Amino acid sequence: MKKMIKTGMSGKKIVSKTNQLKTLVSLALVIVLVLSTTACQNKEDTADTKDEGTISNEITTDLPEASRDESATSESSAVGKSDEDTSYMDTTDSMDAAEAVSTSDSVSETTYSDTTQPEIRPEPQYGQLTAGEWNDNENFDYFKNVINNNDWYDMQAHWGFTNWERYEITVMNEEDRVISGATVIFYDEQGQVYYQIMTDNKGVAYAFPYINQEEDIQNTVNLKVEYNGETYDFGDASDISGDNQYKLVIPQNATRNSDVDIMFVIDTTGSMADELAYLKKEIQNVVTEVQNQNANNLNIRLSINYYRDETDEYVVRSYPFTTDIDAVVEQIGNQWSDGGGDYEEAVETALMDGITGHNWNVDAGSKLLFLVLDAPPHHNDNTLTTLEQIVSLTSEMGIKIIPVASSGVDKETEFLLRFLSLTTGGTYVFLTDDSGIGGSHLEPTIGDYQVEYLNDLLVRLINGYIQ
Repeated sequence: MKKMIKTGMSGKKIVSKTNQLKTLVSLALVIVLVLSTTACQNKEDTADTKDEGTISNEITTDLPEASRDESATSESSAVGKSDEDTSYMDTTDSMDAAEAVSTSDSVSETTYSDTTQPEIRPEPQYGQLTAGEWNDNENFDYFKNVINNNDWYDMQAHWGFTNWERYEITVMNEEDRVISGATVIFYDEQGQVYYQIMTDNKGVAYAFPYINQEEDIQNTVNLKVEYNGETYDFGDASDISGDNQYKLVIPQNATRNSDVDIMFVIDTTGSMADELAYLKKEIQNVVTEVQNQNANNLNIRLSINYYRDETDEYVVRSYPFTTDIDAVVEQIGNQWSDGGGDYEEAVETALMDGITGHNWNVDAGSKLLFLVLDAPPHHNDNTLTTLEQIVSLTSEMGIKIIPVASSGVDKETEFLLRFLSLTTGGTYVFLTDDSGIGGSHLEPTIGDYQVEYLNDLLVRLINGYIQ
């Protein structure tokens, strides 16, 4: 799908992938190889002259490593990055060509032979990783078309998400002001509650009451709303649009709770090594920036947790919610990647710990859980049961799951992450190849999207969910 161009607040611009850049890089490599061959021939031809002290005009290949890196890329300025102008190039063929993407004056030294081109890796700092975002609730018709496609239809049963009957519910007061943090309850004709969900900061709840069932179990939709200790029973609510959209009006003042809980759950297995150092810098910046932008208006608590797999040094390393942002930033820097072994990891265990093992503020105006990973959970009956519980609990507690898909994610994992974000009112975030960092990133099955710097994207999302 077409990628749009996004210019960040810093004035840096991410350049979309083009064939011209590929041609430039290939041409630069040919020139370097020709010059290198010529230089070797010149050395032989001018050896006697050099012994006599005559100055030679040959091109030297005996530069220090940093200088060799610079001269190898000087012919192709389009792939470099300066403080004033930042460009990114197509990295699809990064295993076949030298692709220099530098984000600072300091780069890691890379030794190479005459037949091996250098791979220059930028020093980890924020504002380097690139990402896109896709909200399936805002593009629900598109999602339904995709999931009913023969190529992806089986993803539903594979992960146990089988019924996409959705109800878009808005709770407002009599002055048409939205009510956030209201609990919307679905109940049957016998009065038994079978599903509940909380409205977000915009007073909206996207409800999927039958998500794990083959068919709807109710002929009518009976709803009631709980807010500020009061219950308002709407019985068989009227469908106001003919498309499962409901507007529920209650006689309450619209108040906004300034408390916000934000959690990151991060995969730290060995396969994350290519991007974890960069992700740590990005998340540190996000945490600091969100706090700085909202310190006077909101009370923000953070919890950052890490997970690996069942036989590793730890399965889940949990940290409680805290308002000490500096401690959180320091704690992130102390983590490293290791373990894993097979492709699947303990994703569902980490999510369940994040949801039930922490003291989420029941009254918080917003509750966000970012899941950063590059692999799915182990696929078995226990996992599917746990995933069903996770969706039910997060809906009931008002926690939005926002996945951040890293390199290594396959199609099955993409759809699981989109299912989780869709059913909890979150959005799907995915890293892209535009940064040139890490392994290859899967192109998701979505429409047009903008490429942004990951830290800017996450700050934008968080502010959108909490303000």
